[in-house]
Amino acid sequence: MERKRKLSSHPDVKEHLICAICTDIFHDPRNLACGHVFCKKCLDKLNERQLCSPVYGPIIGCPTCRQETILPKSGVNELSRNLPILGLLDQDLLIKRTPTCTEHNQERRDIYCSTCLVYICFKCFQGNHSHHVIKTSNEFLEELSQKTDDAKQRYQVQLKTLENNLLEADLEIQKMRSAKQSIDDEYKAKLEQLNQNRTVRLQSLNKTAKKWESDVAQFKEKGKQFKNNLAIAVPKLECKTLDDLDGEDLKSYVKNVDNVMNLLKTDIGVEQLRLWNKLLVPSAASRPQPGSVPSSSGGTTHQAFQKASPKSVNQPL
Repeated sequence: MERKRKLSSHPDVKEHLICAICTDIFHDPRNLACGHVFCKKCLDKLNERQLCSPVYGPIIGCPTCRQETILPKSGVNELSRNLPILGLLDQDLLIKRTPTCTEHNQERRDIYCSTCLVYICFKCFQGNHSHHVIKTSNEFLEELSQKTDDAKQRYQVQLKTLENNLLEADLEIQKMRSAKQSIDDEYKAKLEQLNQNRTVRLQSLNKTAKKWESDVAQFKEKGKQFKNNLAIAVPKLECKTLDDLDGEDLKSYVKNVDNVMNLLKTDIGVEQLRLWNKLLVPSAASRPQPGSVPSSSGGTTHQAFQKASPKSVNQPL
């Protein structure tokens, strides 16, 4: 390995690892017909500026000796690679990639300690790491590469699963929003129907209430008059003994009794008021239950009264 390290640092060898066009280390070195070697990317750029022969096709002139090289049909890509230079590049990169140990005279750290998670050299292994779990750097890198590939594959699987779960979650959210909208629409429709029924029923009840208030006023007026008439007639019936009545007193008393009896037979609208009260205050069975929507085709209070009340009730008091 020391020989290879010296070989890669030898000036003559190092000179052959540099491209004359880009003056950098060769990258994919390709051979021209004259034997000179250049980077493929440098030859591609050079080919863009060259003329194309009508007989031979594209031709590249060597930047070093000016000798022309006829390119194959696919261009620079079919030029042969310089294998010796590639070999020197691989050896040089291998030496440069391998870290060295600063504690043991630049020994190569080509052993991996799984216990300490560090690269060590062979002398380090014989010393402080003798009882640790170790692997060669190639074994470790191969195992690490395999773990990395497995992690990437699992990541792709988990990512796909996560995307599917997120998609299903979005669908469930859409379903919930649709269900909520359906409930809102149904509630609004029922509320609108309730408001319409409320308006119709209140309008009908207001008409009936006006009639009822008028009848109550008449009833109160008749009741007041009836009370006054009785207040005048009843005291006239007071008599200590009926046996003492005779002549004009007897006639007057009999007339007073008949007058009181006639007053007591007077219809002042009591039965009509009872019917009004029955129609205006519905029974528990006929009252709409909370949450129910009364049918808009059902009869109103005023219509029920018109249908149920007898003709005598509708007559003015």
